[in-house]
Amino acid sequence: PFLLDGEPVKSSRIRRLLEEGRVREAAKLLGRPYEIWGTVTRGKGRGRQFRFPTANLQVDDPHKLIPASGIYAGRALVRGAWYDAAVSIGIRPTFDETNLTIEAFILRFNDSIYGEAIRLQLIDKLRDEKKFDSVAALIEQMEKDVEEVQTILNAYQN
Repeated sequence: PFLLDGEPVKSSRIRRLLEEGRVREAAKLLGRPYEIWGTVTRGKGRGRQFRFPTANLQVDDPHKLIPASGIYAGRALVRGAWYDAAVSIGIRPTFDETNLTIEAFILRFNDSIYGEAIRLQLIDKLRDEKKFDSVAALIEQMEKDVEEVQTILNAYQN
C-alpha cells in the first residue's frame, strides 16, 4: 500500500478524517482539498439580512460524504472562477433548525446564482458549530470567521 508519514493511505482513514472534520489532514492523503458540489438553492434569506449572503448548496450525489458540522475555510468555483469562501455545514442551532445545510459565504462575490452548479473545496476547519444567545452574537462571530478564513486562505495560497 501507499504510505504517507509511515502510515498506509486507505479510504477508510480518509473517510474517518472527513467525518471528524479534519479536512486539512484528509487533503494530504487525497493529494488535493476535499470537494463538495451541487446546485445553489434558495434558503430563508437570513444571511442576506445579516450582510452575509450565502449560497445554499443542494448536494447532487446522495452518497457524497459530508464532513463534520462546523465552519470551514474554503474556496468556491463559480462560473469558472475560484473565490475564497466561509463554509458552514450544520443545522443552524441558533435558529433551532434540525435539517443539515451546507452554505457558503463567497467573498468578493455578489451575483445571484440560484439554480447554478458550484463546487466547494474545504481547506481547513475553523471551529465547531455553536448555538449563539443572540443574532448579534452570531453576526459578531461570523465577522471573526471571515477574517480567519482570509488569513488561512492567504497562507494556503502563498
